Amino acid sequence: MGYVTPRTWSSGDPLSSSYLNVYLRDNVDYLFNRNRHIVNLKNVTAIAVSATTSWSAIDDAQLSLEITTYGGDVELDFCASVRTGTGGQLNFDFIKDGTTYLSSNTGTPLAGGSYYMDLNTTSEDRILNVKLIVTGLSAGTYTFKPRISFSTSATVTFMSSASTLLCMAKEF
Repeated sequence: MGYVTPRTWSSGDPLSSSYLNVYLRDNVDYLFNRNRHIVNLKNVTAIAVSATTSWSAIDDAQLSLEITTYGGDVELDFCASVRTGTGGQLNFDFIKDGTTYLSSNTGTPLAGGSYYMDLNTTSEDRILNVKLIVTGLSAGTYTFKPRISFSTSATVTFMSSASTLLCMAKEF
């Protein structure tokens, strides 16, 4: 349920449980308990992706974010250590409902996605930290999934030992 504009009370109006539930309980719940979906992977096996210049999933089984919104803006966050033994450009994007890339708002993402970073060849961990704001969504249920592409063919590894991967969607 979304926010309901509080009524203007007049002297003698009855104070009922249904009024209190709608104008007090439900509105406070809406303001302070917005919908969110958080995936926080700790101390699990690294996720290795055979990346190419084509866009591919990181791990749809673990990193699929489903959120039901009231029609507000949605913040998407992705944070993980990432490495590859091959130098090149890592491109990152989210796809909404399996059809629309957020970088372009179409079925075809922009060349660099919503975010890109250069990785070197020393196999050191780099932090990929992306925050995107999605506006203009109607009330409804949406699924967001992270996608990557790489400037060459390479194995891109997320979450080396003892690191954390965070993937989150929340309405605000």
